[in-house]
Amino acid sequence: MDEAKLFIQQAQFDVSGLPVAARANTHRTLSRITQLLESLAPPDSVSRLTDSVVALITNAAGGPKVVEPLPSRPPSLERGAASTGSGAPHVTGNRGGEMARKRNR
Repeated sequence: MDEAKLFIQQAQFDVSGLPVAARANTHRTLSRITQLLESLAPPDSVSRLTDSVVALITNAAGGPKVVEPLPSRPPSLERGAASTGSGAPHVTGNRGGEMARKRNR
């Protein structure tokens, strides 16, 4: 829930970069989404409001032929992990500590 609130907060900072026609309604809708999240509203209520703000921004930006559509299903974490391959552990995993130990010998 906290991550969703942070995402909405960041989106509110970005409203000024939207087409003028979408700014006021987008700001109000994002505020309403925050209220729904804080009240632990049913997911379908949040989803409907989220869909409406996506449609609002899409239309203000020139319509669906101009704006790349969102995927119908968000990518899975497993798919993301698979796309990084086996090279990722040395970047963020334990290998950093292992490399530092070798260097300090």
